[in-house]
Amino acid sequence: MTQWNHPREEASLEEEQVTSFLVRVWREPGPQGPQFRGWVQHVQSGQRAYFHGIEGLSRVLADYLGVSRAERAGILSRRLRDRIAAWFGRQEKQG
Repeated sequence: MTQWNHPREEASLEEEQVTSFLVRVWREPGPQGPQFRGWVQHVQSGQRAYFHGIEGLSRVLADYLGVSRAERAGILSRRLRDRIAAWFGRQEKQG
């Protein structure tokens, strides 16, 4: 279950400690079934990157935040990918 922070807790964070992203995700038909596509926009800079698949979303965020490839392996487990896909209403077909 998602645990949401109270606005006062977030307000106490220093602005330089916070980075915000706007994420847009949609499904497109593909030869092996629907595939997730989308973009991530860094709110503070306006930079936008496009991704394909749930793994792509993880890669874009990790690249922007400077997470090494070794660290990435543990960031987005299969279980979490499945939960994200379920949130969008369907399991993503792996291709």
